[in-house]
Amino acid sequence: MNQQPPHSWLQVGELTAGFGGNELTPSQALAGRRLQANLEEGSRFELVFRPDEQLEINILADGPAARSVGKRVVAYRATSLRENVLFVDSVLPDQPPRSLTWILDLNSGWGTAVLGRLPLRAETEESIYARASSGKELTTVAVDLLPLRLGDQDTKKPGKHAPTTELIGRRIRYVYGPRDVYEHIYLNERFYTWQCLKGPEIGLADTDRCHYIKIAGDLYLFIWREKIVPTLGMVLIDIAAARSTGKIFGYHGGDFGEITNASVGASAQLMNVTPGYP
Repeated sequence: MNQQPPHSWLQVGELTAGFGGNELTPSQALAGRRLQANLEEGSRFELVFRPDEQLEINILADGPAARSVGKRVVAYRATSLRENVLFVDSVLPDQPPRSLTWILDLNSGWGTAVLGRLPLRAETEESIYARASSGKELTTVAVDLLPLRLGDQDTKKPGKHAPTTELIGRRIRYVYGPRDVYEHIYLNERFYTWQCLKGPEIGLADTDRCHYIKIAGDLYLFIWREKIVPTLGMVLIDIAAARSTGKIFGYHGGDFGEITNASVGASAQLMNVTPGYP
């Protein structure tokens, strides 16, 4: 029997050095625009997209997210798989490290804000067994999914982003570039399995916590939170176009000093569908 060489788990900065090649070109569709984002939990933001790729975040109404994010200016990167549907991503230079991502559908007037948080080093030193025994999630990466509407859009208008089971049962191969190929198997509402077919992590696989949000027909926001190496992954998947765009957020190295927030994109090939999910 052929034995595979030993593999080590890589921090995000180590993994993404030389990663990919299929990323989308940044979109300038929002440059110079002002948008009002009204979150269901009560926060209301004004988002000012400056021409220099800086995002000015102003607070128009108080709420949990407004208090957490605060008024600030951050760099942003926007990509678009479909016309007027934007994946807008920023890093918040906080401790613990956080990222703020906006999925904005200008066609329907609906959106989702995703506030992610990486753990501090001490949090990662608690064993998976100890976390399971105390009823905690196995991953130390946290995320808040915050539905929103844009401007004064009618809340009865169709297109509201919502959790979905439509991806469950699918097995999809993602080619991020000539070096990096992964496979996802979407198991149920809470978990998916991944494995590396080509690249520095070849031979590695795991099952991790995930979230699925339907954005539009055949367009999904998929989020995963890894438990071994603290990683927040987030992609828009366009099944019809067989493409994805998004980011991978984590620490640059094992000293938990610098962070890496890498833009990613892939071609997507549906390998099979397991029928019978309720």
